[in-house]
Amino acid sequence: MTRIAVVLPAYNEEETLAATIAGFHSALPSASIWVVNNRSTDRTEAIAAETIRKLKCSGE
Repeated sequence: MTRIAVVLPAYNEEETLAATIAGFHSALPSASIWVVNNRSTDRTEAIAAETIRKLKCSGE
């Protein structure tokens, strides 16, 4: 079985991150999506965690 991981680097992406994650999840529904937060000073980390949890697309 092939497994796919999408790794998204992010820095202050609160405006677009949820839509980006959702787009990858729509195109690759069985992929694990990982966001690498590069010390953002906005809500990037919280939005990533919330979106991944809601879509159930984490690598865990």
